[in-house]
Amino acid sequence: MEHVNIMLPRVAEQLGALPQLKLARTVKVTAQAIPLESALMESGETPMKLEEQVQMVADRATEMIKLQFVDKTRLIPKGDS
Repeated sequence: MEHVNIMLPRVAEQLGALPQLKLARTVKVTAQAIPLESALMESGETPMKLEEQVQMVADRATEMIKLQFVDKTRLIPKGDS
């Protein structure tokens, strides 16, 4: 999370440039630490390849995003979306 202050403005800038989002209300970008299993290097095993590590982080981030989306859509009253 040490470089989040560099990445968040960049992500917001990139999302804000998307034509699909220019007509939307407001884009809010937040950061959250991604908890990773100790699978990056189990004791006695060889370290995971970089590609495998990247895929594990991407899968975990996708899972976290989906969970937040589901939680927030449950809070929106019908007809307000």
